[in-house]
Parts: sequence; C-alpha cells; structure tokens
Amino acid sequence: LVLGANYLSRQRLSGDYDNDHGWLSDRFTVDFTVFYEPSWAKGWKASLRVDNLFDEKTCDFAGWSDYAGAYYYPGAGRTFLLSVTRVF
Repeated sequence: LVLGANYLSRQRLSGDYDNDHGWLSDRFTVDFTVFYEPSWAKGWKASLRVDNLFDEKTCDFAGWSDYAGAYYYPGAGRTFLLSVTRVF
C-alpha cells in the first residue's frame, strides 16, 4: 500500500503582472495505490492507483487577460489506473 499527499501553495494568476487580481487558492490532494502479487500466479502483478482520492476541486492553470478577465483550467477529479503486468 502507498498513500501520498500533494500540496501546492497559493499563487498569483498568470499574466497578472501588477498582482492586483487575486490569488489562486492552495490545493491539497491525496493519492492511494495498492499492489498485489498473487502467489498462485508466478510472474503476474497488479496494481490499482487512485489519484485525488477525495475528489477535491483543483485548478491546473489560471490566468488573467485584460480582454477576457480571469480564466481557469480545471484539474482532473478522482482518476483510476488499473495495471496488470507479466514478468518473464
């Protein structure tokens, strides 16, 4: 089992050169991975990874434009990755 935490502190919007259009808030997410290697299937391994376990709202990028104002690109919500491998 692996439990990971990610923290990104608050930051200014890209393009806000005068620093007068606020902040992008800080973010904290938790990831979880479980590995399994069955004794009855030699050479086979499996893992399940869950990123952003608690489905926190995140923002991958945010900026400021004098023409459009603030704009945001939302981050991924909870995501899953299942993998199975065979070692020869």
